[in-house]
Amino acid sequence: MNACCLLPSPRSLRLGRQLHAIIAIVGAASFHRFTGNHLFHMYLKLGRVPAARVVFDAMACRNVMSFNILIGGLIHNGDINAARKLFDEMPERNLATWNAMIAGLAHFELDEEGLECFLRSRREGLRPDEFGLGSTLRCCARLKDAGSGRQIHAFVVINGFEQDMCVGSSLAHMYMRSGHLEEGERVLRGLPFLNVVSCHTVIAGRAQNGDPEGAFHHFILMKNVGLLPDHIGGELMDYIIVLHGSKVVKTFCSRMHFSLGAGLSAAAGPIGRVLEADPRAGDKGSGMCYTYSCSKGRAMREA
Repeated sequence: MNACCLLPSPRSLRLGRQLHAIIAIVGAASFHRFTGNHLFHMYLKLGRVPAARVVFDAMACRNVMSFNILIGGLIHNGDINAARKLFDEMPERNLATWNAMIAGLAHFELDEEGLECFLRSRREGLRPDEFGLGSTLRCCARLKDAGSGRQIHAFVVINGFEQDMCVGSSLAHMYMRSGHLEEGERVLRGLPFLNVVSCHTVIAGRAQNGDPEGAFHHFILMKNVGLLPDHIGGELMDYIIVLHGSKVVKTFCSRMHFSLGAGLSAAAGPIGRVLEADPRAGDKGSGMCYTYSCSKGRAMREA
């Protein structure tokens, strides 16, 4: 069943259904949760949510992992409401359940609900790990809730997560997004090493706090020490800062960049957004982009 998901469509679905028919004949899905879990997980990975629910509902014996797989699959397929409903109906939850739900709410930018979900898990006595902490800090960052972020920071220090790269980068991002640039950079200096993610955190934090020149300076430092962004199948990687007057409107990385005039910048790349544009600067605004070409090894400033 795992191999079916690696095949090109529609062959993957056809073979998956054939396996389902064999399983149904011998009755394995109804009585063996291991087989049933793999079967509806296959349907979820192939984007066939109704088929996955049929298998899930037909399973006579389900465990926490069964619910966790379905919640993750629903989130992956864009149905956060169904995932939340299933989460609320679960007779038992473990840390992976809470992590999946918090990450899903953060992914859909339901940040207040994500933060509340984290607090509920703490009230139930669970000790969060680096995955739950990272997701919750992303919620705090978008809410610009430095107060809640500092409470999480205290937990991080007490429980020995200070050296974790995921938690440290998320914590620094939260501080910088909330306007506390120095605290964010202090967190990054305490990490065992810097990677692409933590360097991007510094660049975005500088830009968002009104220091685009500092952002470009850190980008050049990043290039000089060999910490270039991954570029899958492409030759051009840009780090783009779009300004409206002195205000940073948008920062993002992309594989292809198009500068379309004052206040309008669009990009297509590997970060999930196929197209981003900002026409808000108008006649009095300006679009500033800092661009690095991985193929030519050259940094440029475009205004």
